[in-house]
Amino acid sequence: KKYIEKKDHCFDKAVYEKESVKKIADNFCEDYDPKIEDIDFISARIGATRGEDICDEPIRMETHSIFNKDHYVSYRSYEAKEAKDKIILFIHGGGFITGYVRDKDAQCKYLAKQSQAKVLAIEYRLAPECMFPGALEDCLALVDHIRKTTTAKIIIGGDSAGANLATVCCLQRPGQIDMAFLLYGAFDLERAEDTDYHWDYSLYEMDPKQEDLIKNRLLRFKKLAVDMKKSYIPEGMDVRDERISPFYAEDLERMPKTMMIEAEFDYYRICNEHFAKKLYDAGVDLQEIFYEGVDHAFMDSLGKIPQAKDCLDEIGKAVREL
Repeated sequence: KKYIEKKDHCFDKAVYEKESVKKIADNFCEDYDPKIEDIDFISARIGATRGEDICDEPIRMETHSIFNKDHYVSYRSYEAKEAKDKIILFIHGGGFITGYVRDKDAQCKYLAKQSQAKVLAIEYRLAPECMFPGALEDCLALVDHIRKTTTAKIIIGGDSAGANLATVCCLQRPGQIDMAFLLYGAFDLERAEDTDYHWDYSLYEMDPKQEDLIKNRLLRFKKLAVDMKKSYIPEGMDVRDERISPFYAEDLERMPKTMMIEAEFDYYRICNEHFAKKLYDAGVDLQEIFYEGVDHAFMDSLGKIPQAKDCLDEIGKAVREL
């Protein structure tokens, strides 16, 4: 499925308006290699884009926690009146270094309504204060808690770094999860230029009038990929460990039924197209949805761009039919 833009290979109007006010980089191919102490985590953690609450019915929201080893893991539940015996575990993105459950309240409420499932959103520990495997351990602990306390079907999903964690949970708990939905996932934490699929700006079709604007957006996520690698992965760890970069996982037939959602101007799109092929080759029941005219994290703009609502509608439909 493709959500067609009005102008080929251009940002949709709302995305254009958001990006056109940002400073254009002087060098799109600059070598970016900061020290971890030079990464501005404070700025990354403020000013998050929050979607608009488009839910037209009340959703019950509650905060809970479970104890995992030596700490509590908090999560928020969202439940519509018509909720069926299914549970969605939603894992937010943010490059493993930022992101909070409250920032996705609108999306989780609408997903609870559309899916007729109970949605649980986890507040996992962030890097660099807690590096790998902290976030993964928290997510696995909640998966195990859900499995021990209910017979409901379990669906797991997330955006960006959250899609990474959701995928790894599926691989670590084969047969225990019934479906995954993965939005513009960061599946390969190697710098993409060093991998077999050779990331490059030339792999994106861009209207010449918006080329600098589109490259500017891609550059910011190219840099974030470096920040993420330095912040999340302890020194000496193999970045191609499947628990860090599921792109390199073997035996991908461990994945459940999977929905992958991708954006035309996402930095990770090139990797994700190759990852989708790996899933197909492994025989995974896979549905791919591709949205034109939008970039990474477009779901954050729920209520502002139609693709955000449409992708949640698609996930909700797939969960209802599961």
